Amino acid sequence: MVPITPTASAQICQFTTQGLTPTDPPICSSPASQEKLAVYEKRFKPTRPYERIADQLSRTTFENALHTSAAMRDNHFESVILVTSWDHMLCSYFLLKAMTTWGSQTRVLVHAVPTGPLNRANWQQHRIGWMMVYNEMLKFWGSIIELAGYKINGTILEQVPGESGLAGRLKQVSVFRIDFGELQG
Repeated sequence: MVPITPTASAQICQFTTQGLTPTDPPICSSPASQEKLAVYEKRFKPTRPYERIADQLSRTTFENALHTSAAMRDNHFESVILVTSWDHMLCSYFLLKAMTTWGSQTRVLVHAVPTGPLNRANWQQHRIGWMMVYNEMLKFWGSIIELAGYKINGTILEQVPGESGLAGRLKQVSVFRIDFGELQG
């Protein structure tokens, strides 16, 4: 399971409380430090103990999938629940499947969490929902570049795609800056 946001972390705590996770469920958290996990646990109060595998190396969704797939292999997971925001689910799911489970028996279940009032059922009814999907589509191509580079060279890119140079400038002018405060009103 991969908590990305406080909302996703709250959902994971709910999963452990309701017993929806396997026996002695390990949780891969990214990006996460032990301090961040402690804050989430204090805030959302899980009622059952669980093992944590913190990933502090990931800089991108692709790297998160790569490190999570290694944890899945190393720990012989038979199934995982991928928890992330509704708009990020397609990219996260595709990359995790590409790195781990195509051709394997590991099952990947998904649970998309809302962003404020927006979720996978109603996002198209709000302008911000369209902006979020557009941004994710652009970021998805950066992840595809990372995946292709890794499959060809077997190494992680030193520079995160879109963080500098021409790609960085293109990102600055093509990605929407979203004011999530508009969702509150």
